Amino acid sequence: MFAERFHLEVVASPTQMRNVLKYVLRNDVHHGLGLGILDPCSSAMSFGGFVERRGASKVDCVSVEAESWLLRVGWTKGGGKGLLTIHDLPRVTGVLQA
Repeated sequence: MFAERFHLEVVASPTQMRNVLKYVLRNDVHHGLGLGILDPCSSAMSFGGFVERRGASKVDCVSVEAESWLLRVGWTKGGGKGLLTIHDLPRVTGVLQA
């Protein structure tokens, strides 16, 4: 980890966690890539919080399962309607595929 690239943010509320997830799932936009779809190299395709993926089998990913309540279910209680839809993420125009 490079010290100049590390930014600590303590996430303390369901709404804040929901916003963090939306940001992280579309990190390509932050880096100017603007793919218009979910980045196939990110953990977004294994994220189980999309309405469109409800009931779909898990996609293999190198990330680990969430352990905290806030990251497992708490975020669904913050400022939204439960699970995310693909349209909740900024600049996503493509179709979410399982």
